[in-house]
Amino acid sequence: DPSPVKRWGDYGDEGYWINEARTNVLFDNYNIDDLNMSTFASPFFYLLTNFSFKLFGVSFFSARLIPIFSLWIILVMMYSTLKQYIGENKSLFSIFIFGSLHELIMYCKWATPIITESAFLFGILFFYSKRKLGNISKLFSGLSFSLAVLTKITSFLFIPSLIIFFLIELQLGKMKIKDMI
Repeated sequence: DPSPVKRWGDYGDEGYWINEARTNVLFDNYNIDDLNMSTFASPFFYLLTNFSFKLFGVSFFSARLIPIFSLWIILVMMYSTLKQYIGENKSLFSIFIFGSLHELIMYCKWATPIITESAFLFGILFFYSKRKLGNISKLFSGLSFSLAVLTKITSFLFIPSLIIFFLIELQLGKMKIKDMI
């Protein structure tokens, strides 16, 4: 087992992130690994992987479906957001270029929670951009951050950048303090 004092963000081995879900499906007991570190560091990713394994069986394919599906969600949200600012054709071209980045494809190839975390972090801005919908967009924006933290615990490190973003929005007059509550 890895050291309990090691940082969560250092793990790039997909076996580390899917171990408890695999043992839960194969042996009906996720607690074989005494430390349960990946379950603690990414409980929502564990649940998604566990669901994928129960639905499609234990394989690399079923483990990697979650990051691939998360990438598609990112691309749809990005298209929807960009379309209102730069038009349909430029949005399609932009998501094509973004979706074909080597690093992004490599992260989708591994069964790690990084792309899923990124989908929820992008969801914060996506739902914020839909604030014309009222309180429901605020609810989904907050829910996205909660799911990002549950997907990978290091998401709380994005809090300072989110605070800076909302302070800039306040300064520009695009948001009021009552909107933040």
